[in-house]
Amino acid sequence: MRLLECGELNEPVILGIDCAVEPKKTGLAVGDIHEDVVRIRAVTIGQSQKHIINEIAGVCNRHSRVLLALDAPLGWPRAMAEQLAGHRAGRPLREQAALLFSRVADREVHRRLNQKPLDVGADRIARTALSTLNRLEQLRVAIRQEIPLVWNTEFDGCGAIEVYPAALLVALGINPKGYKKPEHQARRVEIVEKLAGELNLEAVQDAATVDADLLDAALCVLAGADFLRGNAAAPKKEWRETVEREGWIWVRRRVGEPPQTA
Repeated sequence: MRLLECGELNEPVILGIDCAVEPKKTGLAVGDIHEDVVRIRAVTIGQSQKHIINEIAGVCNRHSRVLLALDAPLGWPRAMAEQLAGHRAGRPLREQAALLFSRVADREVHRRLNQKPLDVGADRIARTALSTLNRLEQLRVAIRQEIPLVWNTEFDGCGAIEVYPAALLVALGINPKGYKKPEHQARRVEIVEKLAGELNLEAVQDAATVDADLLDAALCVLAGADFLRGNAAAPKKEWRETVEREGWIWVRRRVGEPPQTA
């Protein structure tokens, strides 16, 4: 189903993107907030790079406010950039591995939820990050407007945030393991059932339970809604300069967890 075939949407529209290097592993979901429930109105799997850009651009061009919620790192560790700038082959890097290979956001998600993101500085996830940043730039060209990373809900046009479906599931008390493979459909059905009070998947339920990439894209929409409703933990003020370089993962606060000021 094409994203533009979903009918009318409340604004801001939320476009969840389960990012991958391979277009056919990239899941897209579009939704909105309706009566405090997040509705997923359409989902689709990327067919090619051009298809992905066209689908997203179509949504961005049709609506005045669109939030892109991307499941991919949007920056690299600050310490790595600073250490590598003057590094010479054969010389040591004078920083801890944890700071070279992970970001403030990664370490904070791990601390809060005991869910460790992949190290963008040391893992294959770096290829997904690079691909995602390139797609964002192609999208800017396609819609002829800037797509900034946004830090609060006061934005117009098209803005982007980084999200992490596995961490969202943990925050919701749902085990994030064992639902990715094709043979794990029963587990995906279980997850969808547990999300019933939060996420209305009625229009796309069969597709989301058949394909894990589409379910993750729907979870990205839910994470985007958390950001818009102020339910996601923001970075501490003293981290602001660093996270503007590295990126920040917007994940729901658990019950009783205090809000942080962006």
